[in-house]
Amino acid sequence: MRFAAVQRTVRPGVQLLWRVGPAVAWAGAIFWLSSQPDLPRVDLTLLDLLWKKGAHAAGYAVFALLVQRALDPSWRQPRGRLLAWLLAVAYAASDEWHQAFVPGRTATPIDVAIDAAGAALGLRLWAHAQSRSRPWPAERLFQRWRRPWQGLPPPY
Repeated sequence: MRFAAVQRTVRPGVQLLWRVGPAVAWAGAIFWLSSQPDLPRVDLTLLDLLWKKGAHAAGYAVFALLVQRALDPSWRQPRGRLLAWLLAVAYAASDEWHQAFVPGRTATPIDVAIDAAGAALGLRLWAHAQSRSRPWPAERLFQRWRRPWQGLPPPY
């Protein structure tokens, strides 16, 4: 006995909210955190610097992934990754400009560069995880060395 597949229809507004909502919520969380005049500090200055810059990079890596999810749910378009990265960098620049007006906070272009690097790294790692059949470039160089018999003509 065959059953007809039940296909649920989702209204376009709900689908759009499902795709765009997490990116907007993450942007709101970034804005709220950058509005805080005093953030918790670690006693050691080097550790504090690494903690904050690492949080910058990780936060914008997640933000870029959420923006790409909103733009291209199939995760297949390279233009979607580029546009997601550009939007994340633009938001990072606007966030640093916003921090210039918050007492106790400073705006530096280095933070924008760290945010851009974090967004690029997050998008690249996710693209690699999605396409496991395509190895990293360094692995492609050594594939022939691991299997030297591939690519040779038949022995007859």
